[in-house]
Amino acid sequence: MKNEPLLFLQPMSDQVISIARLILSADPAAKLTAVINQGSRGRATCLKLGYRTVVMRSKPNSCGLNGVLVPAGAESTEQLLRNGPVKIGEVVMEPEVLCVYDKRWFVDHCAKNNLPVPRTFASFSEIEDEYFPIFYKQKYEKGGGVRGLARSRKNVPVDKDDSLIYQEYIDSLGTYGVGFIADKGVIKAHYCHHELSSCPLDGGSAVIVKPCYDRRLIELTKNIALSLTYSGWGLAEYKFCPKRNDYVFMEINAKFWASCELAFRNEPSFMKLFFNIDIPKENIEGIIYINRALQLGVIGFVKSLPYLFKYKTVTYPGICRSVLLGFLPSNLKEMIKRVRGHFSV
Repeated sequence: MKNEPLLFLQPMSDQVISIARLILSADPAAKLTAVINQGSRGRATCLKLGYRTVVMRSKPNSCGLNGVLVPAGAESTEQLLRNGPVKIGEVVMEPEVLCVYDKRWFVDHCAKNNLPVPRTFASFSEIEDEYFPIFYKQKYEKGGGVRGLARSRKNVPVDKDDSLIYQEYIDSLGTYGVGFIADKGVIKAHYCHHELSSCPLDGGSAVIVKPCYDRRLIELTKNIALSLTYSGWGLAEYKFCPKRNDYVFMEINAKFWASCELAFRNEPSFMKLFFNIDIPKENIEGIIYINRALQLGVIGFVKSLPYLFKYKTVTYPGICRSVLLGFLPSNLKEMIKRVRGHFSV
């Protein structure tokens, strides 16, 4: 597969940039193509990142080139899977994995298979005062979207009730993840991490992440993959619950996850299975993602400072934008957004 062209969808996403950098470091002659939607900005940025060409498309499979389509986030992965299996190297993702995009279905599936999950409510009306604080998120995976921690009823965005589910708040530091590749329910590669902080703080992409080997996490990931007869790749996410003295499932992200660089550098079998590329095994103690740290604002960034000297730093294009998102007052950010929209018409 080394000489086969790779066509990256959502090519400016953090996870794809990380993957492209790893490929080019091992094979500078690799043929990488960025595929972006018509009307999107970023052609110049894509070329600076090392993509040989940039192709504009109007539909998911309309790029008109031969090669391997590599989706990045939830949106592009779902688009491809709606048309059939997605094959990258030796790994095949089957459309059946889209079932995990339905968060309520996933929770019910775990419960039926005796896999630990937080108490979950399908609607706001089911939640009694004693269950606060609660965590809310999208019922169906959209890549980000509305999510957050509500400490009382007044903090819940009830106008979006139809699109949300609500879960018991698990009060522990960060989240745990197991990135994996599976074939018909059998795990072929895996890597565990502990996400110490994220952006947004209440749940999002990793800001600070470190390796974390735990047999229980691996056992749970193997069990969920087997119960789903899962074929493809993804990230199983957990919180550690002090009350249960056990991990509980939060969700499976059936896509390349934003912090995949730590797994791919420390466990080279991922790059081998996906791209038939041999890279040296590293022993990175942790990664801090600078763009996301800046987006946390002054307080969040200051709390991240000790890790700048302890862990590997990773930056992506758009540092100035990250500073604006994190440090400018909300009203000023809204004004800039309106002005940009006016001049782009």
